[in-house]
Amino acid sequence: MDPRLGEGPLGTLENGPACFGWRPWGGAEYFGMADRIGSLTPGKRADVVVLDPGTLNFAPRFDWTGRIVLNGQPPNVREVYVDGRLRTARGELLHVDTARVVREAERAAARVRAA
Repeated sequence: MDPRLGEGPLGTLENGPACFGWRPWGGAEYFGMADRIGSLTPGKRADVVVLDPGTLNFAPRFDWTGRIVLNGQPPNVREVYVDGRLRTARGELLHVDTARVVREAERAAARVRAA
């Protein structure tokens, strides 16, 4: 357990700001990719999640990092950008044939069950 988190009823996620301290660029540096990923910098690849803070589960609105870490839910996600491209908006996947994905998952599951 990370000592920055402390002990609490939630076990390991009591301190939201400490979780945000686990920044992504440490991994980018480790893999030698910090010149391409790991921060929101012009010219780098980026994945971004845009949250809607106006929902009930984010109230009261004071400890923002704690609200996101401890109370964030899928309905809070307004948009998702992957490699700088909008991929999800208002909870809907864009540019994905979801019916095809479900069919392929069902076929794969059938093969696993048959094996």
